[in-house]
Parts: sequence; C-alpha cells; structure tokens
Amino acid sequence: MYVCLCNAVTESDIADAVNDGVTSVAELRNTLGLATGCGGCVGVAQDVLNKATSGALAARQHGASETSAIVRRYVPSPA
Repeated sequence: MYVCLCNAVTESDIADAVNDGVTSVAELRNTLGLATGCGGCVGVAQDVLNKATSGALAARQHGASETSAIVRRYVPSPA
C-alpha cells in the first residue's frame, strides 16, 4: 500500500528502511523523501513505522534466542 503518494513510498519501502536501521519519520524523510510533499502521510507513516519497528524487534529477539540455543548446543562445556 502507498503511504506517501507524493513520493510513491510504500509500506514495503518503510519496512525495508526499518531493516536498514531507520527508527523515525524524520529519518524516513531523509532516506525516502517521505512527507516532503504535502505532508498528509505523516500520521499513517508513523503507524506503519511503529508496526515495522515492532516486527523488526520481535524478529531480532526471536533470531537471537534461536542463535543462543544453537550456540549452547554446540559449545562444549569446560572440562
């Protein structure tokens, strides 16, 4: 879905930006040009950003727990 029609920024673009480390609408403005036209997209962009940020955080936490379990499984205990 398009979030910013003026600059053709989609939800996927925002999710990709979050995966690249973007954490604010100001950073989206700098990286994607979001909200540099009419500005009517700021509220929706913030909602999409919050959702994408929460999803990215959950994915990182899930990945970390899987990695930790794998490391514990293959690291021999001290003798």
